[in-house]
Amino acid sequence: MVKRLILIGLVLIVGVVAWRLLVTSGQVSPTPIQTPTPVAIPTPTASCQNPSLNLQPNQEISFPFDLTVVVDNRDLNCRWIVFEAQAGMVEIRDQANVLISQGILRTTQDWMTEQPVEYRATLTQIIQPTSGQARLILTEDDPSGAGTPRQINLPLQIK
Repeated sequence: MVKRLILIGLVLIVGVVAWRLLVTSGQVSPTPIQTPTPVAIPTPTASCQNPSLNLQPNQEISFPFDLTVVVDNRDLNCRWIVFEAQAGMVEIRDQANVLISQGILRTTQDWMTEQPVEYRATLTQIIQPTSGQARLILTEDDPSGAGTPRQINLPLQIK
């Protein structure tokens, strides 16, 4: 029994020494550790039209106003962040930057998809604007705080 243990020990020692000699001579190299390659998050291009609104620049609106927005995240270079079925905050401000109306774009559709999803907000007037000129500000919902949320600014006319 003792002879067997000595023989096994000698075989192990010879094996380890032979392996070390092969590794240091360059004939066998250990497998390198693969480090993950960082993935770049695409920056939206200037032609990115996501999301699309049911509103045109300088369009005349009255309250209550139903805003419909379609978010289409199929283009990886033109993504709009959506979180928990919300596509962002909507504000309407007058020329003096006074808040006239605000709301949250929400959906009842399956929002965890790569397909286009429709979001809605009904905006009611909070205060009378100082003039008929205003702007709609749609701010992306980004709870991660990892970057600056994108905004869409659209001039409007209030009846």
